[in-house]
Amino acid sequence: VAQVDDPEDMADSSGDIRMVQSTVENNNLYLRLAVQGIALPSQDETPEDMANRYYYHWLLDTDNNPATGRSNAEYEGNPTGLERPIGADLVVMIGWRDGEPNGVEVYDPADEDTAIVSDFAYAAGGDSVEAMIHLAKLGLALGQTIAISAFQEGASDGWAVDWVESTVVTLNACG
Repeated sequence: VAQVDDPEDMADSSGDIRMVQSTVENNNLYLRLAVQGIALPSQDETPEDMANRYYYHWLLDTDNNPATGRSNAEYEGNPTGLERPIGADLVVMIGWRDGEPNGVEVYDPADEDTAIVSDFAYAAGGDSVEAMIHLAKLGLALGQTIAISAFQEGASDGWAVDWVESTVVTLNACG
């Protein structure tokens, strides 16, 4: 299990990432994140004065080389302030709008309009959301070392973005 914690730093608690975690079990990559509030909230669970539109992203640097892939050192021309940026080769996204899915897919950040995988399982409960994707669908293998980071962009607070530092994980089976 690899985990990165992130401080409370956004107005919208359902978009404010608290923790990102990954593990491998039965050749599936499990990606989990927790927010300060409720992950994938219903309309009624959305914090007052906030918009129910969230895009939770896990960034996977599959070659563990920050010089390749799309860097998360900047986003839309603005520096992210990350101390350990990665070069994302894949993005796992769970989009959420008005209490319903709004884009659940894996894509190459160099071609955001083409889904590589769109049939993976995900679940949410309380402050957490988790995705489960077979390693082969991501072009990954047991024993491979990758870097993982995350961010959330949502409609609240002027489309504020919450970034999470990266961690390196070797994909070893635990089950």
